[in-house]
Amino acid sequence: KQRFAIAVVVLLLGAMLPAAAQDRVALVIGNGKYAHAGPLPNPANDARAVATALREVGFDVLQGSDLDRAGMERLIRDFLRKIAKAKVALLFYAGHGMQIDGRNYLVPVDAKLEAATDLNFETVELEQA
Repeated sequence: KQRFAIAVVVLLLGAMLPAAAQDRVALVIGNGKYAHAGPLPNPANDARAVATALREVGFDVLQGSDLDRAGMERLIRDFLRKIAKAKVALLFYAGHGMQIDGRNYLVPVDAKLEAATDLNFETVELEQA
């Protein structure tokens, strides 16, 4: 059901936006194989399904699964460079995340959060993406 809903949203978005692929850029990340937190079975599959659907409607997709912090930062940096000239930018993330004091954080698969001071060193703040 969830994949169908995602595909429908993506197809509707594609129909509404008749732009070239370079004008539509998406970042798709699915993290599930966490080293220090409970693993999640579906994020990589969900990310693949969303990335496929986005490509079918003409998005230039940057995709990653089970990324550590360095991998997430590299992919986000590439995404930010590409969207500088894009008309539409889309981010899809499946995996552990958290909100603290109104700020959202994505959790890489290698994150080890033992104290509040670990937050800035172990996660990726969504505002960076």
